[in-house]
Amino acid sequence: MSSDSSSRNPGGLTMQPWRDAINEHRYRGAATKYSDEEKARLLTRGHMLFYQFEKTARFWLVSLNDYTEEQFARQPAGQWSIGQVYYHLVVGTEKLHLRACQKCLEHRAELLEGGKTLPGKIVFGLGSFLPAKIHVPPSDDYTPKQPQSRAAMREGLLKLIEAMRALAPQIDHASPVQKWKHPALGMLNAEEWYRLIEMHFRHHLRQKARLDKFLKTLAD
Repeated sequence: MSSDSSSRNPGGLTMQPWRDAINEHRYRGAATKYSDEEKARLLTRGHMLFYQFEKTARFWLVSLNDYTEEQFARQPAGQWSIGQVYYHLVVGTEKLHLRACQKCLEHRAELLEGGKTLPGKIVFGLGSFLPAKIHVPPSDDYTPKQPQSRAAMREGLLKLIEAMRALAPQIDHASPVQKWKHPALGMLNAEEWYRLIEMHFRHHLRQKARLDKFLKTLAD
């Protein structure tokens, strides 16, 4: 790990280095660039959720520069590599969150009165997952693969950002009763699935901080 990486995140997870993501954020300063009419069009609920996701996703994107290919594949005992975390975020989002969101938007979901589970109510009430490790036994269904390279994950993240950008206008008109079941959080509609993606990316920042600390100890 570079010394710049460690200085940006001393002692574990902090809100720095958000400045790296903010510097790249194409909507920075939008409030001063657009007319009131343009801001009303851009700052809808769907777009605001997208901007929040993009900021978090671009932090993960910028952070790819902090790793060598060897570090990207290095695993602590019994844990994922940082590469596997990236794979989980990119591929897992495509296979679970985005598919569920699309089913809700296309009215292919189920019209159910069922709501969220207790964990689901807590997560959406807080706007984030609880800061707890989730231990799942290794399996072909859950354990993410080691990606081919950092470049593959960079491409995957950029494609995911564009997919989220394309969905943002549809979120504003999504039905609140078209829902798809999340394995742990219960019945979620399109906006909730969409919002969950950013929360999931943010949740894994804690895991990233632990892995960064592990990789730094190997480099010292």
